[in-house]
Amino acid sequence: MSKRSATAERCLVSACAHLNMLSACDKNFPMWISVIRDVLPDCEGCPTAMAQLKVAAATVINSAPGRPQDNALSRLHYEIRQYFALAAAGHFEAWKQEKAGGKRI
Repeated sequence: MSKRSATAERCLVSACAHLNMLSACDKNFPMWISVIRDVLPDCEGCPTAMAQLKVAAATVINSAPGRPQDNALSRLHYEIRQYFALAAAGHFEAWKQEKAGGKRI
């Protein structure tokens, strides 16, 4: 993965997580939609673990206001939770291995 893709991945995850905390009525909501729209194309080389998050993000940026957007945001909410749960589990496993002196547990 290129440095540009890695930066885009971090930006996408952060923007999706932040968008997840906002209401569609928030004055900054359109700006975060724009950020996601801008960085999403550069996430092509991102890990497979991000595939569903990218799909959910693309659905949000292309959804019409109202129920379609609400449904897309619900899916994004689910996918961002899944992404962070898997990331946390991976970090925990890495920490346990470090604690055990690099040995597999």
